Amino acid sequence: MKIDTLLLDVNAPRFHKFGGSVDIDTTVSDMVLDNGYLEQGTGDGNYTFQAGAARPFIASSDNTDTVDVTVYGLDASYGVLTETVTLTGQSPVQLQHSYLRMDRAFVSSSTEAAGWITCGVTSDFTNGVPDNGDDVFVVISPDHQQTMMLVYTVPANRTLIITNWGIGCPKGDDVQCRGQYRPEGGVFRTQAVLETFQQFDEKSYPYGLAMPAKADLRIRATSSTVNSEAYGSFYGILV
Repeated sequence: MKIDTLLLDVNAPRFHKFGGSVDIDTTVSDMVLDNGYLEQGTGDGNYTFQAGAARPFIASSDNTDTVDVTVYGLDASYGVLTETVTLTGQSPVQLQHSYLRMDRAFVSSSTEAAGWITCGVTSDFTNGVPDNGDDVFVVISPDHQQTMMLVYTVPANRTLIITNWGIGCPKGDDVQCRGQYRPEGGVFRTQAVLETFQQFDEKSYPYGLAMPAKADLRIRATSSTVNSEAYGSFYGILV
């Protein structure tokens, strides 16, 4: 089916992924996601694409948080998984399923979380925060109550057709971004580059940019100043 036909089909499964970071630096190409505060131990604040599936743990930095959190991800066969777990403050709770990837999570209670919520493949937490940032799947900040991550993996037996993606930064900031994907068994390859200064810029694909099943996607960025902000999104159709 042609891309223009899919775009006109109101029943076509639309795809929208967005995220942001307040910790884009000058010498390290950071992923655009809200994990900057996890730059500890050997962690660099970036998302780690795990080599194998594992049952992760989740906790909050605030010991009063007992909210429900819903997570989405993929199992070892790249099949879609989702579940809801109730937090017990700073004490890690283990999820029921094993995840190879996790790319979305949000507070699903009627009450907001007070602390930073972190889910990762480790039970080694201190005050509700993983001891090693490299073990982290997703982070939820109290400002957003959901993940903010420009990272995605295409499920098995699906194709993601990207129609456009963009990146922006506030006044006085600049970012240089690389949109990258990695086919199963391959390496990350840059598909497009965007540079912007204190505005939002976007790149469109009139005929669509097809991402195959099991491909990993990420947007990385650098800036001329440390601790710059960047926010972006990519759109498409999952078929």
